[in-house]
Amino acid sequence: MRHILLLGAGFSRNWGGWLASEAFEYLLGCPQVDDSLRTLLLEHKDKGFEAALETLQGQSAGRTDSRLVNLEAALRDIFEVMNRAFSRK
Repeated sequence: MRHILLLGAGFSRNWGGWLASEAFEYLLGCPQVDDSLRTLLLEHKDKGFEAALETLQGQSAGRTDSRLVNLEAALRDIFEVMNRAFSRK
């Protein structure tokens, strides 16, 4: 018999993981996020920060975009914070 494990949002919550809404709020307050990037994030609030990231990736099309660089840095920060929480559990 084959088994499938379905994981939903919040699966890692017990180990210090954040919900998407918490990650979004954290991003809005990150020092790498300026007013322009914050506006873009808020425009994509319903779909999440992933949609804003996708938009920037599409717009940059191989060019260096400081907003994309800054958003990626802020996302690395989020995952570093969560990884530290996971390592303590």
